[in-house]
Amino acid sequence: MVLFNSIKTRILIPMLVLPALGFGLLAFYNYTQAKNMIVQQEKQHIQSIQAFVENDLADTTRRIRLGIESVVNNPPGTGGVCGQGQGQTGRPHLSHLGKS
Repeated sequence: MVLFNSIKTRILIPMLVLPALGFGLLAFYNYTQAKNMIVQQEKQHIQSIQAFVENDLADTTRRIRLGIESVVNNPPGTGGVCGQGQGQTGRPHLSHLGKS
């Protein structure tokens, strides 16, 4: 081949190819590092949202349980707020609602 017979060409080609290859590898390394960092941040964000939802559900469940326990432990006709204005059925009268 005539192209590789010149000494300039034999020196110039490696001097151009090696830095180009180095820059390509550096760009690929930076890409993989950035991708891994983004994936890690997304995982942390998802875990944070998951913990928030789980805590909110646990709190809601706790409040519902307390509400149900208070109704069970305070049956109708025993007094208290629910016992006021009840008829024979044990249900509160709703006639006072809507009156100003």
